[in-house]
Amino acid sequence: MIEKNHPPIKYGNTGVLMVNLGTPDSTNWFDIRKYLKEFLSDRRVIEVNPLIWQIILNLFILNFRPSKTAKAYKEIWMKDENISPLLYYTKKQSEKVSNSLSKENIIIDFAMRYGNPSIKSKIHKLHKIGCENLVILPLYPQYAAATTATVCDEVYRTLMKMRWQPSLKIIPHYESDVLYIDALVESGTYIAIILGLVVGGVAVSIGKDNDYPLALMLLSMAIIGYFFSKKIPATEPTDPNLKINWNIVSEIRKIIGFSRQEKDIFIFIIGISWFWFRVNKKNSK
Repeated sequence: MIEKNHPPIKYGNTGVLMVNLGTPDSTNWFDIRKYLKEFLSDRRVIEVNPLIWQIILNLFILNFRPSKTAKAYKEIWMKDENISPLLYYTKKQSEKVSNSLSKENIIIDFAMRYGNPSIKSKIHKLHKIGCENLVILPLYPQYAAATTATVCDEVYRTLMKMRWQPSLKIIPHYESDVLYIDALVESGTYIAIILGLVVGGVAVSIGKDNDYPLALMLLSMAIIGYFFSKKIPATEPTDPNLKINWNIVSEIRKIIGFSRQEKDIFIFIIGISWFWFRVNKKNSK
């Protein structure tokens, strides 16, 4: 039985730790050197004789490479936030995932395999806020020893030194997951639409007095698209007995009724509809 004056015990949470490759703390020479040393000392990354490699690493690479690497980082460094783009967007990604779940007992956080915030520090943080279940999500779709496996190594090393042991699950790879593939397709579709609008607008403005170049471009794109479509692997229908309802009105009502049950989907449909309404209205002027 817990005493009355015992400090509150946090428990029952699930921590999801999204892990990316890594980044130096700054573009400073010493920070770059520290980051490179940790990264290039990983046996999963450099699979050669460790004795020979450490001599090469410490005598040559860590003395000459940091200057060149610092110069490259300075070109992309986000000066207002004073962080690297990888750290910035990984943080934003974890925040968006957290906001989309909106569940109190699921804690979404992120870490870097090399550099900060470290996997060790974030696992200790999740432990303190009562995460009994730990899900590790390496942000690499395909498995590789130099990426996913080294994340696992660091997680195991951290847990080996802790008395607390959570229920642990590591996502090994997800390049074949249907949701991931669908997200890639949706992203490609969105980019194609934007490019189509831009290129189409330029083509129309150029061919105001002559429609033949525009017609030739459209025909060429249709032919190219046809041949690319032939490269898509054939698949079996998911529902062979599916019947298509050709009544547009009833199908639209059905889709709207279904989407209203899911607020996020309904808002998304309204947003897309408004976008195309504005585009068509602008083009009609």
